[in-house]
Amino acid sequence: MALAARPSVAPVTLTTSQQHPQGPSRLFMTPNPEQRTFHSSSINAFSDRLLGHSPMSPGGRAPESGTMSAIPTAQDVTTSGGVWAPTSAKRDKIAELHGALEENQRTLDDAAAPYEKHDLWLCDGVSAVAGTVDSNSLLSSKKDGDSESVATNESNSEWKERAEKIFTDLDSWWESKVPADAQKGLALIQFENMLQWYRKELEQHLEAFPPAEHLRDVRDFFDVNTLNSRNPKYVLPIPESEEALTDSETSDHFHSAVLWYRLSLAHAAAQTLQSSWQTLTAVSDQDVDRAAVNGQTSESLKVSTLPPEKVYAVLQAFLKGSASDRVDAIWDLMDRDQDGLLDETEMVKVSDLAIAPVRVALEQLLTEAVNASQVRPKELDATNYAPDAPPESIPKLSWRQRRKEAKEQKKLLRTFQKMLKRHFSEEVEEPHRLRCIYAWANKMHQNNKIESVLVENVEALSGFGGRKRYVELKPKISLAEFREVQQEHFTHLDRVGAEFMKSFREDLWVIQGKGRERSELYRDSAIFMTVVCLVDYAIVVM
Repeated sequence: MALAARPSVAPVTLTTSQQHPQGPSRLFMTPNPEQRTFHSSSINAFSDRLLGHSPMSPGGRAPESGTMSAIPTAQDVTTSGGVWAPTSAKRDKIAELHGALEENQRTLDDAAAPYEKHDLWLCDGVSAVAGTVDSNSLLSSKKDGDSESVATNESNSEWKERAEKIFTDLDSWWESKVPADAQKGLALIQFENMLQWYRKELEQHLEAFPPAEHLRDVRDFFDVNTLNSRNPKYVLPIPESEEALTDSETSDHFHSAVLWYRLSLAHAAAQTLQSSWQTLTAVSDQDVDRAAVNGQTSESLKVSTLPPEKVYAVLQAFLKGSASDRVDAIWDLMDRDQDGLLDETEMVKVSDLAIAPVRVALEQLLTEAVNASQVRPKELDATNYAPDAPPESIPKLSWRQRRKEAKEQKKLLRTFQKMLKRHFSEEVEEPHRLRCIYAWANKMHQNNKIESVLVENVEALSGFGGRKRYVELKPKISLAEFREVQQEHFTHLDRVGAEFMKSFREDLWVIQGKGRERSELYRDSAIFMTVVCLVDYAIVVM
C-alpha cells in the first residue's frame, strides 16, 4: 500500500458549487457576501451523508431513503473524514522504516539481508500464484471484459489439456453421484455426503502434484505486472533468478502450482460449505418479519434442501473461476427465493463465504511451499538441484541447521496465520465496508425505503396471541447494486489471495525492520559500554 502525505492546497475562493478538498465548505468564509451561502439549505456536504452511518461507529440513523444518489468515491470518503484511513501501527512503522533508508536504497527490499530477501521472494511467488487464480477465469460462461483464461495466458498446451481432463473427470463424477431423488434439492445428509466424497476425489488429483517437486521453485515466480502497477518507490526488485522464468522447467512448475492451488481452493470450498449448512439455510429476521406481514408462519420459511446445481456452481467457481465468479456463485446460492435480492445479513454472509476458503487454501499453499525448500539455506541456490538428481547431491543439514530451519519455518508460518485472522476484519475493516456498501447502494427494492408495517396477528410467530407490533422492512439489494459500490470501496473482494499476500509482505517488512533496529541498538550499546569501560580503566590507572 502506497503511503503519501496529503498535498497542501492553496487558499481559494469558494462558491456555492465548490467544496474545499479538505473539509465541508461551510467551514470557510469568503469576503464576498454573495458567496456566503454555505448553509444546509443550499449545500449538503458529503460529510453530512456520512453522519449516522459512519463505518467507524456502530448503529445510527439510516441516510435519507427513496432518492437515487451518486455513489461516493474513495476520494469523497477520505475528504469527508477519512473513514477508510484509521490509525495503523503497521502503516506508521513502514513509513518510519522508509524514512530510515540509506541514500542508495529505494525500497525496504534493498535494506533486507540475503536471507530476508529469500522470505520476500517466497511471498512474491505465492502472491503470483494466488493473483493469477484471483484474476483469471476458466469458466465457459466468462463475461465480456474479464481477463483471459489462465490456460491462454500460460500458453502451455500440455498443462491446458491436463487441467481440462481433471475438470471433465470431476464434472462426470458429480453428475454420477447426484442422487436421483435430489432433483428438488439436497437434504442435509445428502449434502454432507456429496461434499465429503467430492473432497476425497480432489485429494486423489492432488496426489498427482507432489509439493516437494512442484512448489520448490516458488521463489522464482514473479508477477512482472506489479512493476507497472505499483508506485516506483515500492517497486519489488525482480529476484536474481529472473531468467528462470523463461526456463521450461520453472514454467511447468508454475502451471502445476496454479493447478494445485485451484484444486486446493475447491477442496477448501467443499470443506467450508460442509460446515456452513446452518449459515446457508438460516432464516433471517427480515424474512420472518416479511412472512408476518404476508400472514405466513415461520414454519413455511424453513429450508430443508439446497439445489445441487447451485452447490456445484460454487465449487466450480472456486475450482475454475476468478474471485468475482466466486461471489456471483455464492450470491446465487444464498438467493433462495430466486428474485436476485438479498438482505444485509445475507450479503455479509456472501462476503464471508467467499473469503473463508481462500484463507484455508492459501495457508496450505504457503505451508507446502515452505516445506518444499529450505527457508534458511547455506547459500541462496542450495535448493536449485535437478528433480532427477541423486540424493547424495542434495545438501545435508547438521542437527543445528535443522533446528534453526524448523524454528524459522515455525516463525514464518505463525506470522502468516496471525495475518490471515486479522487482515480482513481489522486492517481492511470488512464489516464497516459492507455496512457502508449497503447504506450507499441505490436499491430499487421498496424504492430504497424502510417500510414500517403494523402486524395485527403474530400469534403463530411469537406465541403472544392478539398482540400487535410494528416491523421495519429494510430494502433488499441486488448483485448489480452491490457491485456498483463494492468495486469502488471494497475491491479487496476481487483479489482476496493477492490481498492476503500483500499484507503478509508488509508484515515481513516490519519484522525485518525491527530486527535491523534491534541489531543497531545492540551495536550502539556495545560500543557505548566499551568506551565507558575504557574510560573507567584509564581513570583507575591514572
